[in-house]
Amino acid sequence: MKETAIAFLWHFHQPYYRHPERGEFVLPWVRLHGVRAYYDLGKVLDDFPGIKMNFNFVPSLLKQLDEYGRDPHERYLRITRKEPSELEEEERLFILENFFSCNFTWMIKPYPGFLRLWNLRRSHEKELGKCIGRFSEQDLLDLQVWFNLTWFGYYAKEEYPELKELIAKDHGFTPSDRDAIVRIQLEVLNKVIPIYQRLLAEERIEITTSGFYHPILPLVYDTDFSRRCQPDVILPERFSCPEDVRAQVGKAARFHEEVWGRRPLGFWPPEGGVCPEILEVLRAEGIEWLATDEGILENSLGSCERGALYRPYQVGRDGEELVMIFRDRGLSDKIGFSYYNISPGEAVDDFLSNVERIAAQSGIERPLLSIILDGENPWVNYEESGAGFLRELLTRLSERNIKTVRVGDFIREKRPSARFESLATGSWINRNFSIWIGHEEDRRGWEALGRVRKFLEQYLREKHRPANYDDLWELFYIAEGSDWFWWWGDEFFSVNALDFDLLFRENLSQIYRSLGEEVPQFLRNPIKQIQAGYDKPKGLVRPVIDGRETSFYEWKDAGLYRSRMHRGSMSLSEIIFEEVYYGFDEVNLYFRIDFNEGLKGGEGRARIRLVIGDGQARVVELYVVDREVTVKGDDSQEVRLHSVKVEEAIEIGIPGDKLGLDLGDEVKFYLELYDDGTLRDRIPYTGEISFLFLGKRIEEEEWVV
Repeated sequence: MKETAIAFLWHFHQPYYRHPERGEFVLPWVRLHGVRAYYDLGKVLDDFPGIKMNFNFVPSLLKQLDEYGRDPHERYLRITRKEPSELEEEERLFILENFFSCNFTWMIKPYPGFLRLWNLRRSHEKELGKCIGRFSEQDLLDLQVWFNLTWFGYYAKEEYPELKELIAKDHGFTPSDRDAIVRIQLEVLNKVIPIYQRLLAEERIEITTSGFYHPILPLVYDTDFSRRCQPDVILPERFSCPEDVRAQVGKAARFHEEVWGRRPLGFWPPEGGVCPEILEVLRAEGIEWLATDEGILENSLGSCERGALYRPYQVGRDGEELVMIFRDRGLSDKIGFSYYNISPGEAVDDFLSNVERIAAQSGIERPLLSIILDGENPWVNYEESGAGFLRELLTRLSERNIKTVRVGDFIREKRPSARFESLATGSWINRNFSIWIGHEEDRRGWEALGRVRKFLEQYLREKHRPANYDDLWELFYIAEGSDWFWWWGDEFFSVNALDFDLLFRENLSQIYRSLGEEVPQFLRNPIKQIQAGYDKPKGLVRPVIDGRETSFYEWKDAGLYRSRMHRGSMSLSEIIFEEVYYGFDEVNLYFRIDFNEGLKGGEGRARIRLVIGDGQARVVELYVVDREVTVKGDDSQEVRLHSVKVEEAIEIGIPGDKLGLDLGDEVKFYLELYDDGTLRDRIPYTGEISFLFLGKRIEEEEWVV
């Protein structure tokens, strides 16, 4: 096999979580990912001296890592350190709501003490206020310990034996146990930057940067650029600040030099967002190369053969080019979203077979395969935070005719001969910017930015330059970050969505407060609107109960709940229920339950409870083993099913009169999935899904609407 070069680029990114007025970090993800992914991915290279990698550190993350070393003032940490006997009721509720925020399969289930607390919490999902009284002070202390203990990655556990001792202890923790965990967390966090500084000095890694607070640079430059890749998009009032693009990139380059001792040569544009106009800004700061997604390459070239992806390109006008590389979306996404479902050996076999196929088919003398992905969130889904997979991968790469490279080294060895001048505008998601500007909530965010900027510019024109001038602009640059916009709209859901919304508005509000001005009402009202979270039935459905989607139309008018739209990457449980459809004909209710790949493959087994109704709830229990389903009704309220079948999905029909329902009645239901008595997943995440059993009357209702 010809020598193939692989450039791994791990993107490390967190928005700026510090509340501008209270001064504390609102969310804990810098700290928790710091003792896990950020530490592990640097330390693992010590075990593989022949491997080279690339890391993109967003400056807003670097800034917080530095600040934790001097002032670890964070809401979750403050509540962790507080004695249970001194916790206010609101703080106890906060712990129950937030201290299970981790992957169930690998971070809760393996630990009996944590699993017991999980079951206690989930048994009172709908009434957390009452659940507080069921948690003793010892339970709360154990939960303070477990939430922080389970986030440690594998290298911290190896280096600090007391962590393994606490895992073995399991329960009955003491305040000194909790304090030791916090001490170790902060020690590990303070080691993160020095690890990468050493690896950089040893020329084992290249470190790149992004816009300082992770803004979508083309949108900050001009929101109207969205129409280049999405002509029909509804846009907010135009926001166009090229000077902010220059400020965000310039600040990033200077801060990078302060931390790493050298200017950045590589650049990952936030969310892979590019347009021709940003190339000049990057060149002015000494950037030599940047990366984005393969879809941008295809749009830039008009069309391209697959082999075109595996080479660097010179992009831009003669004499003003930058070098660009483009991520292999399929392999990058497999690491990010798929390989944790199979064994490390199987995953690495698949990865290497793909690399060999690419090398053979590319038609390039020395292909460059760019694997670019999030360096944080994937590892919460892997056993032991990916230790087995990473070690297996790096071991076998070391044994093959595959060279891992720093991107800068690769492009300096041989200047790219391939080139194009016209760079397409777009991002790594759908080649457009819909996630950040396509929803009404997104547009309200951009319009808020525009209104605050006009106020600030007018204030500075009409009055003297205040002493805190730089701080005012810093607040504005923070608000330009992409993450606030990510959680608006209905594409994604996070239990922290309102925190993100608040931080956006608070940074802008602080500009007014700092100038002694009244905060305007549009910044006092949340932009994020928490909806019921599901679609109602739109018409009659008459599905064939065969456990599969027989045709598109049979469920077209059903109600639909999409699980992934209502849970974030840090949700309380893994996602097993993917979607549930629900509806009715003249006399029957129908449900279709779609699963993740585990049960779709036919090897899954589960006990599923379909609970319909309020006080006199009817319970249907489905026992699924290898596509065979056994149905049992609740002993006191047995339900006779019209039909049930499991193949690619489970489809159920139930006569409405068997549930005691008349036309016009409200139907409330939820689904639970159990494994060995442990609640593994629930739809909806809290509460019930409700709809009206209208029969043919739905046609009249829809006509009126």
